[in-house]
Amino acid sequence: MNLIFFSSLLQGLCIYVSGYSSIEINSPKRLTSRNEILKNTRQTKRDTYEQHEQRILVSESYDILSKLYVSTSGSSWSTKTNWMNNANTNPCPSGGWFAITCSGSNVVGLLLYELDLRGTIPSEIGLLTDLEYMYLHYNTLTGTVPTELGMLTLSNYFVLLGNQLSGFIPSQLGELTEVIAQFYLMDNALTGVIPSQLGRMSKITREYYIGSNSLSGNI
Repeated sequence: MNLIFFSSLLQGLCIYVSGYSSIEINSPKRLTSRNEILKNTRQTKRDTYEQHEQRILVSESYDILSKLYVSTSGSSWSTKTNWMNNANTNPCPSGGWFAITCSGSNVVGLLLYELDLRGTIPSEIGLLTDLEYMYLHYNTLTGTVPTELGMLTLSNYFVLLGNQLSGFIPSQLGELTEVIAQFYLMDNALTGVIPSQLGRMSKITREYYIGSNSLSGNI
């Protein structure tokens, strides 16, 4: 009886130890599951970060363009569809703000010409560093050309002709070295010596006009 009992006890102990071991040892299936959780967590964090960055871009663009709207009497523009619309605070989606072009959440173009803009160009426009072209011509813009416009990374068009801008041409505009198509400051009320820094803009292949002002000197 004792032998049989001992044999049964030993057999039960082996089963218990075997079962305990199978629970504690990580199987490949469990490892894969754990890795998938970590991968999904990283992807979720990445998505959350990208969404956060997108919200920042939209918010910054909204703030900058709002300053432009206010400083140029936006309520009197000849066309201003969706501008400062509480139901549409994102300038960039399809059906977004009139005369604004975007790439994703980045504002890349201002096409605000011949819209009866009246007032000054806010310095904050220089913070739209993804701009590729800026058309503000044939309006009634006054005041000086903000030095901050030299911070832009324009690659195509910089057009401010036909306004009433005054003062000196900022030497900082010489930093617009990527402009390749058009640079227009003509038909304003600009004065002073043409800054030599404008000579850095050597990539322009089409049109470069700063005449019909009261400027002196050469580039």
